[in-house]
Amino acid sequence: MNLKSFIAPHLLGLKPYSNARSEFKGVASVWLDANENPFDKEFDNQINRYPDPLQTKLKKELGTIYGVDSESIFLGNGSDEAIDMVLRLFCVPGQDQVVVQPPTYSMYEQTAAIQNVAVLSCPLNPSFQANLKELKRIIEAEKPKLVFFCSPNNPTGNDMRLNDIEEILRLKQCIVVVDEAYAEFSEQSAINLLQKYQNLVVLRTLSKAFGLAGLRVGVAIASPEIIDFLNTIKPPYNINQLSQLEAHRQISSGRWKGHIENLINERNKLYKALNESGYFESVFPSNANFILVETSRAKELYRNLTQLGIVIRDRGAQVKNTLRISVGTQEENIQLLKAINTFYNEKG
Repeated sequence: MNLKSFIAPHLLGLKPYSNARSEFKGVASVWLDANENPFDKEFDNQINRYPDPLQTKLKKELGTIYGVDSESIFLGNGSDEAIDMVLRLFCVPGQDQVVVQPPTYSMYEQTAAIQNVAVLSCPLNPSFQANLKELKRIIEAEKPKLVFFCSPNNPTGNDMRLNDIEEILRLKQCIVVVDEAYAEFSEQSAINLLQKYQNLVVLRTLSKAFGLAGLRVGVAIASPEIIDFLNTIKPPYNINQLSQLEAHRQISSGRWKGHIENLINERNKLYKALNESGYFESVFPSNANFILVETSRAKELYRNLTQLGIVIRDRGAQVKNTLRISVGTQEENIQLLKAINTFYNEKG
């Protein structure tokens, strides 16, 4: 497969930003290359120095977790930067198109619009799975550069079928982007498909399962060839020093493994309580860290909860009469359930 045929032509000859530290091999004790302030040395975190532009140490740790070589990992300032970079790499503004499958994460369409890339919509079927027949028709007729899958899907919470994703990959007519921001709460991943398909990009994040949303570290996993191109077009120091250091510290601690287990347990308990309450027309099964519920009184319930200081998400614009509830701590979930129970008992 010729990956370069998918790259935006004006980027094919681009050379990456060069700095002396990337070029230097060996051990140095005097750094006089980057016009930094040399006097603030009392901090152990070396914030007076520019960070590692390729985040070498952090990528090796993540490679071990994801089961891939570090050369297959790109790190962005949150997954949103990874989405932005993938669009920049493959799409020519005003010329190329991408496919989204609503209801889904809105930043695919938002980022494409910012870059003047046309968006084609292929809505999911009533089971919130890919409409394969229509998706294939769009790919064949419109020749989009990218097709986005979100699995587990936001806001519905369900896994997308891997067989469907692979069927689109086998066409080899586009780059398939699988956003797995919530995959740690699921039991499936498209990462293993990278061994078979060069036209696959898998997105991950440290914001959800790792509990590091404030650090803004997103991940793209792809063939080394795609990663090389992403590193060429990214800003040189896109992950700051403090984020790199703290992400390393948190990942090394291993505490995130227990957090994932706790969140899954709390999700299952919350789903059971919501489903058995009888208050909702639908409580959708979830493989993420949130639950989507359907109620004809969605807006009224939403307003009531916000007045009590409980903030959830109104997703009615994407899926009619729905609310998306993030899984909280046991105490937060109990508080939520009590508020919902009071609302329905008092309001009738």
